[in-house]
Amino acid sequence: MKLNIHMVKIKNSSESNLESKLKAIKIITEELEGLKEDDRLDILSFVLKQLKLDGSMINIDNSGLIESNLPSVGSDTTINDTMDKFVSRKKPTDLYQRIAVIAFYLKFKEGKDEFKNSEIDKINTVQARQPKIGNIADVIAKAQNRHKFLTRGISPATHQLSILGEEIVSVLPNQDEVKRLIMENRPKRRRKKLTKKSKAVSN
Repeated sequence: MKLNIHMVKIKNSSESNLESKLKAIKIITEELEGLKEDDRLDILSFVLKQLKLDGSMINIDNSGLIESNLPSVGSDTTINDTMDKFVSRKKPTDLYQRIAVIAFYLKFKEGKDEFKNSEIDKINTVQARQPKIGNIADVIAKAQNRHKFLTRGISPATHQLSILGEEIVSVLPNQDEVKRLIMENRPKRRRKKLTKKSKAVSN
């Protein structure tokens, strides 16, 4: 199997970073287009290793298309999907992750930092096109208090995405990375010091 290798060079300093990315994407897409899916995956895997990039941050769907799961924090233009497609691409495995994904979209795509339970309840079924959540108040409360994906909003009866929630959504759908983040942010339990009385009993 032969693959023509193209070198993408920035011609001058005035050429924007976006233009460079688009050129690179065009070249890669054209080269991979006529290959079988397995060959595409082999090539992409090899390139990632050669460039020492984290392959877990790249998601390749069944059609061989590449989707980046790099954090899109900081600019609403980095999310080009509609709400339903964004949730589908992130593949949340439970209701708490789904709430975080929706909150992330609201914040970084729509510029809405705070939300109420009733708003998420409606957005979940209408915009995200997901199954209705039975007890939305309970799920949001657990997403905030137990999982720490949310925090209290400034306005009364509102919630907002937490820093951990942002990080979780940024690495989705990589559940291994999700587990790592949760472990890193889990509060350490303090070991209770044994009193003289308890030491005597244990002995």
